[in-house]
Amino acid sequence: MKRKETTARHFLRLVTLSAMAASILTGAALKAGSTAAPVLDISVTNNSGREIVHFYISPADRNDWGDDLLDGRVIKPGETAGLNTACPSNEIKLIAEDKNGCFLYQPAACTQSSAEWTITNATPADCGTEN
Repeated sequence: MKRKETTARHFLRLVTLSAMAASILTGAALKAGSTAAPVLDISVTNNSGREIVHFYISPADRNDWGDDLLDGRVIKPGETAGLNTACPSNEIKLIAEDKNGCFLYQPAACTQSSAEWTITNATPADCGTEN
């Protein structure tokens, strides 16, 4: 009779542990899925006389720039580039850098699935000069 009790006890313990493991894995999968950063498709049209040599994003309220999304490519005058990235926050800023080291900025919302930015000669540029 003791052997029967031990086998039943082991079986119950295995079922309990299996249920706990399944619950933990399901919870982890749900948590991972709910915290995935949204992906933003960005279309940048360069209608300026500048060559855009770097492109970054940052949360709107910080200067925490990510990697260069152009990765060695150049957006020449008259060209459009399609980029995509995971969003670090709901509100971001798009940052373009021209070949002279001047930066151009545009806000964007990651609550949308895409953003479009047309850079023109009238787009204000931060070239590091003080007034």
